[in-house]
Amino acid sequence: MQLRLLRYWDMVRTSYWFVPTIMVLATAAVLLITFAIDVAYRQPLQQALSWIAVKDGDGIRQTLATIAGSMITVAGVSFSITIVTLSLASQQLGPRIIRSFMRDRGNQIVLGVFFGTFFGNLLVLEIASGNFIPVVSVLVAWAMGLGSLGVLIYFIHHTAELIQADNVIAAIGSDIDHTIRRLYREHPHVCEMPAEQVDAALPDDFDTHAAFVQALRSGYVQTIDYDAMIELAEAESLILRANVSPGQFTLPHTPVFHVYPSEKCTEAIVGRMRELMAIGSVRTHTQDVEFGINQLVEMAVRALSPGINDPTTACRCIDRLAEAIAHVMRRHMPGSGRRDPKGALRLVTTDTGLTGLVDASFNQIRQAGRGNVAVTIRLLEAIGMLGVGACKRCHRAPLKRQADMIRDGAEQTITEPRDMDDVQRRYDMAIEALEAKGM
Repeated sequence: MQLRLLRYWDMVRTSYWFVPTIMVLATAAVLLITFAIDVAYRQPLQQALSWIAVKDGDGIRQTLATIAGSMITVAGVSFSITIVTLSLASQQLGPRIIRSFMRDRGNQIVLGVFFGTFFGNLLVLEIASGNFIPVVSVLVAWAMGLGSLGVLIYFIHHTAELIQADNVIAAIGSDIDHTIRRLYREHPHVCEMPAEQVDAALPDDFDTHAAFVQALRSGYVQTIDYDAMIELAEAESLILRANVSPGQFTLPHTPVFHVYPSEKCTEAIVGRMRELMAIGSVRTHTQDVEFGINQLVEMAVRALSPGINDPTTACRCIDRLAEAIAHVMRRHMPGSGRRDPKGALRLVTTDTGLTGLVDASFNQIRQAGRGNVAVTIRLLEAIGMLGVGACKRCHRAPLKRQADMIRDGAEQTITEPRDMDDVQRRYDMAIEALEAKGM
């Protein structure tokens, strides 16, 4: 249930309709309250707020109409600016970065303020008919119009900041950080089973006597409710093995789960398992650390293309990727086996380990940056910084492998001896940091 709510919340966060709709409804609620106050205290309010020129009803209505017309125009211009920003971001930083722009709460609130002001002034304009002028409601509508001027200034400033590469990279890094905190604990869970113990715990006839659950549609696996899967397996005395993990693409009729024993795999159980796995057309940050990593890698590779040639942006992406890997190393990645409270194996997963995350972070950048001295040096510096905190052999091995491939590629592509000396020095420092912990 919690994962389903997180998935729906992610869909809401990346929409331009939710926040504006809430703000329009909130505006209507506030103005209905102020209208009730105007009706209840009509005479005292008109006497206390006579400076509003309550006798000039036509002038007030004209002002309200002007504000409403201006707000819908400003809202349209804001939408146009937002679309242009998304188009530029897509061209310069990559199309998958658009999702991070759409999650920006600032733009959503700005659009909500403009539409709320437009709707609020129309509502007060409708209320202010005849000789009755709701003075409190008029004041609130005017205040919203004045406040929208400040919001417009903020919107222009915020959009100029939002499109800067460093801010985009930082926002994606923050998304990765939140995903890591949600998925990986600081300490191992008592119900986890290390991968090396899983094969021995599985029944000998698992592969031959296990039924499989097929996907009904193609798409990316967005979430799998592992806790609910374990509860289901415990209740039905099953052992489940996941053949996919969040972020992977699946086709119709692809076996996504194996269920042992096969005779207990009823239609009800298959239906329940499909409910606990969400498949969609796009990848999300909910359970997919590699998705955020791929976004940064795409930005870096695009920055290294001949048409853009921006190694500085690639180096910024490498910094954030190193930050993400370091955060993963400080936490505990769950074992591939999950037991029930009684200690029986109930679920086997195929989640990406640290080696997969390191390869996803460095492989494409290493390949695209071959021959680029600045990027090569930054990759080795990142590995050296990670090596300082790599306390486990399983952490150091993939980093050492990447460092070796970076150095080997540099030897083949960098022809300037002094540049190669700089690369070799960074490589030696990275290896020294890794070996200081013991390979």
